[in-house]
Amino acid sequence: MNANYRKKSWRLKELLMLTWVFILFGSTTQGQIYSSQSGDWSVPSTWVGGMTPSSSDKVIIQAGHNVTLYAAISLDDSLKVNGTLTLPGSITGTGHKLILPGGNFILQGGGLYGSGEWIILAGALMDIQSGGSIGSTSILRNHGTINLNGGDINPTYPYSCYYGAPPPALLYNETSGTLNIQAATDINLGYTQIHNYGVVNKLNANTLTLSAACAGSPFYNYPGATFNLSFGQLVLYSGGSLQGIVNIGGILTINSAIDLGGQVSLTGSLYNNGTITSLAGLVISGNGYFNNTGLLNLISDVSFPFDIENTGTIGGSGIKTYLSGIEVNMNAGH
Repeated sequence: MNANYRKKSWRLKELLMLTWVFILFGSTTQGQIYSSQSGDWSVPSTWVGGMTPSSSDKVIIQAGHNVTLYAAISLDDSLKVNGTLTLPGSITGTGHKLILPGGNFILQGGGLYGSGEWIILAGALMDIQSGGSIGSTSILRNHGTINLNGGDINPTYPYSCYYGAPPPALLYNETSGTLNIQAATDINLGYTQIHNYGVVNKLNANTLTLSAACAGSPFYNYPGATFNLSFGQLVLYSGGSLQGIVNIGGILTINSAIDLGGQVSLTGSLYNNGTITSLAGLVISGNGYFNNTGLLNLISDVSFPFDIENTGTIGGSGIKTYLSGIEVNMNAGH
């Protein structure tokens, strides 16, 4: 009898202890803060329970709600946006941020900093507007749509490289992702790596410069990806590769070393002041203009259907075929 009593007493103590732990630390949903309505992030009534999120909370902006953040905050746990988050303020911290299908994130003059990834899922939108800034170590992983309407990505200035290059900002445009570069003014990307597996569209008649500042800003268009330079100019100072489908209707200026492969359609202008190395399977079409003052290193067989104005060097072991009636002006090169 005493043994049974002691066993029941111990079970009761266990239950009381578990209850105390539950009260002390909360349930499995404790720390999850949901929006209750549209409004200012810093106003308690915007959130269920009237508590504004802390840096350690999981934050969920629900569908149909438009929450605006004016302050500077840190988030070290997750942020999930089903509705709309508008950011004139700034967010830093280590937590991952998810823009879910149907969700919208508007970077409206604010800043994204910290080491956590921003993940835009298929069916979601990130709109980067004038004045918006994405800092060093930031990672954007796009499965949906990013509209680059202005702003800066990892802006670098001469003094910022004095002690070495800062960590890069990384932009991964995944296979289902679309990156639309459509700013009305010129954009200069600092130390930023762009990796395209989906579709990148250059849509406005401005100049996008991938800077050579610090460690530079390479652009990689991988096999299976599409890059449409429809309007304006793209200036590459930091290398990379252009493979997959490359449509050049505007002006592409290469001031670095680039690997060129896949299917290239040139109806605009291509200026090479650096080094272009052809990859196996390169197919070139179109009736555009090609000016080479650098090195055109053809290590694979290439046919050119358009005029080439050459004051640089055309070399390599590949066979160069120029279609009938095409003019190659060998002014100073060979």
